[in-house]
Amino acid sequence: MSAMFASSADSDARKKADRLVAALVGMSVPGLVEPRGTLAVLRVSADVMARLGEPGVRRQVLALAKAHGFSHVAVELG
Repeated sequence: MSAMFASSADSDARKKADRLVAALVGMSVPGLVEPRGTLAVLRVSADVMARLGEPGVRRQVLALAKAHGFSHVAVELG
């Protein structure tokens, strides 16, 4: 979406996503977050993807996402 048509809701969503990225980096889960409403879509490297297979890591990621205003997390493959 062009900045000319971006709403304040888009800006708020981007800020939430950026704060979530910082929190994920803090737990050694670097990547990108694309906000889609209350869904956080994670784009991560293959090695981080492998770590997301660990139940404890998944729980922490979801807890962080919820703490940053998201209800669900999806991981984009490939």
